[in-house]
Amino acid sequence: VMGSTRLKLNQSSAKKIPIKLPPLEVQERIIEILDKAERVKELREESIKKSEELLKSIFHNEFEKK
Repeated sequence: VMGSTRLKLNQSSAKKIPIKLPPLEVQERIIEILDKAERVKELREESIKKSEELLKSIFHNEFEKK
């Protein structure tokens, strides 16, 4: 068979597909968890940056003495 057939999904077909969402309570809990995870990530990145700055400062001070 020559050629190919590609099915497409248009907007009207997509609207007919049932999508089950979790209850609002569950959605809100998911948001809380993701918000906390994002905050932990931000704090970790901040901590890494400060650690790198401290390490640079320590090396700079040690080599400056000699």
